[in-house]
Amino acid sequence: MIRRAQTAILNPSTSPLSFLVGEIPQDPPRQLHFSSNVVCIDLLSPDVTDLSFIDLPGIISNVAPGEDRSYIAVVKEMVRSHIKGNTLILLTITMRDDIDNQGAADLAHTEDPLGERTIGVLTKPDTLQRGEERTWMKILEGSSHPLKHGYFMMKQASPEELEKRMSFEDARKSEREWFQTNAPWKDMSNFHNRMGTRNLTKELSRLLGAVINQALPKLCKMSKESLQQVSHDIAALPPPVVKTLKVSFSNAALHIRDSGIIYGENIQKSITRELPFNVPFRAKVALVEQFYADWHRYCQTCFDSIYGATLTELQMLVDHHFTQFNATALLDHMLKLEDPPFTLNDHYFATYRDKYLSRYKEARQPPDFIDGQAVRDALSALAAIGLDGLKDADLARLRGPDPYEEELTVMAETSAYFHVSYKRIIDNIPRIIDHDFLHSIGKKIQDMMIQDLSLGAEDATERAGRYLAEDDQVRAQRQVWLRKKERLTIIQNKLFNFGA
Repeated sequence: MIRRAQTAILNPSTSPLSFLVGEIPQDPPRQLHFSSNVVCIDLLSPDVTDLSFIDLPGIISNVAPGEDRSYIAVVKEMVRSHIKGNTLILLTITMRDDIDNQGAADLAHTEDPLGERTIGVLTKPDTLQRGEERTWMKILEGSSHPLKHGYFMMKQASPEELEKRMSFEDARKSEREWFQTNAPWKDMSNFHNRMGTRNLTKELSRLLGAVINQALPKLCKMSKESLQQVSHDIAALPPPVVKTLKVSFSNAALHIRDSGIIYGENIQKSITRELPFNVPFRAKVALVEQFYADWHRYCQTCFDSIYGATLTELQMLVDHHFTQFNATALLDHMLKLEDPPFTLNDHYFATYRDKYLSRYKEARQPPDFIDGQAVRDALSALAAIGLDGLKDADLARLRGPDPYEEELTVMAETSAYFHVSYKRIIDNIPRIIDHDFLHSIGKKIQDMMIQDLSLGAEDATERAGRYLAEDDQVRAQRQVWLRKKERLTIIQNKLFNFGA
């Protein structure tokens, strides 16, 4: 399958589908010698580390007669682009050729001058001729062509062994036995930990952790900035259709609840020739009218908000069919019922009347006695004449009734009625808007939608879905950015938890 993919990449004018069937020759024809396209192989397993390995072509310094010399620069630039950044560079040196003739080392040094990310790998030791080992022993020991992290030596399965489909474990066992039985490698006991694939794997794990730790702050910053940018991009898209009435209803309820009352002037204006201790009913009516004077405006604002949102959502269609709806007809009747004041909810009214009267009387009480000894002397004197069991608070009654008792009562009754009335309003106004406006739209629009939008046809479900769907381009872009945001969130969590 890998050979099929490579052949497809190197023959761009041929349909890739043609390489999925039939036999692929060992040396198939190719239009290109090199391509910047990548063959990706995903290996999925619970026991496999989440890493990316990139097998790059070897650096070339010459091409065959008649071939394009630009391939030299193409390969070098391809390799350079992949070994930048936070990658580990496995500098693979074949022992079949002189190390000085292999340009990969120079390129690795250019991109990693301190050698922090480069590790040497010597391959094909079984191809050496007698007497050639000494040069490579010096390289393995570090006395020639030194690298900061040194070199490892590997011996992979031969073509014959690969033809027999040797397992990974058998290949590692064969490799280990080869180094233990072949001179001079078997005698280099100090460097046995640098021979074999398993030793290389351990060192790569250690170096990879070091590279990640070093790059972690930068990676965290980059992931955070990318996540913020994609979140900003998603927010900039036209929002999906969302219908909500709760905000408008809640705002209207808050305004009505916070209505205020001024008591003193209204009470005095209403008193004429009444008997003492008798405040006329019209004074209470005037106070009630005062607190619901602005209710019409609040209800109108609530309705206008919902009405405007509905018109915008349904655009010209709703504007054409439903302009006959008017807030005055829907709301005035409810508000007119508040004049004159009336309630049969006696228990609720009486409860709040007593509550407010107690609060107002408490606010009218004079300051507590400061001289504690004087209070104790007064209580002792009263006890001496037979008035036992009195407490400090009982002395306040000696001052007599409050001269503003009736005004306090009027204030308490008006405040109590305010609670009765506004509780009715904040429930009924949203219900009227919902029932008489929104439900009416639903009833009247059904016939029009079935007829004009063909929602009575057999494909009604599919047709309705198309009417309500987002623009295809916007939806596609949203999905791309949402998937990117999901990946970035996972990456950010992994980075922040790395090493924890």
